[in-house]
Amino acid sequence: MQREIPDSQKVNELISQLKIESPTVGLPPIENWHPDFTGDIDIQIRNTGEWFFQGDLMSRESLVKLFAGILRREDDGNYYLVTPVEKVRISVDDAPLQIVDYHWRTLSDGLKVLELLSNLGDVVVLAADNTFRFSGGDGITPYVHVRRGLLARVSRGVFYRLVEGAIADAEAENRVVDGEMDLYIESMGVRHALAREPS
Repeated sequence: MQREIPDSQKVNELISQLKIESPTVGLPPIENWHPDFTGDIDIQIRNTGEWFFQGDLMSRESLVKLFAGILRREDDGNYYLVTPVEKVRISVDDAPLQIVDYHWRTLSDGLKVLELLSNLGDVVVLAADNTFRFSGGDGITPYVHVRRGLLARVSRGVFYRLVEGAIADAEAENRVVDGEMDLYIESMGVRHALAREPS
């Protein structure tokens, strides 16, 4: 069993290293911050979405949200925590965020919108400029862009529920292409495929 990270010494040391005094309302403007790279820090985001510091689980959600708010992925493919004066690299096993739920909303003009909810409270709208991306070894693991180069992996439970809804819609509309059911969901007036398009 993983030992939970203590609330005092390690957490205070980590916050001090990154020169963060307290959480702020909304996301900090890290796109305007360009400090020099100052090294690696032993933070790992596992493929479960859990954060670890020096091997210990960071169980305080407020602390995880604080660090997630200053996290970005850069062109080199690495993930960094960024403050006005420091930029430290962390390790991410897969995607730093997870999509854990969703809900449908209908706009005043009748347009249906799918809102995907991350494990840290981000709301992602599925739209023309942000649709599912499929990757992973199986080529069927779905991801969506959240912010600042950060992707969220869509959990199996969420994806299966979306597929079930798409199957029901396809059956109701008798959508069959070349003998196979045409599966997609529609959000913001755009069709979003629920599998990678054949190349």
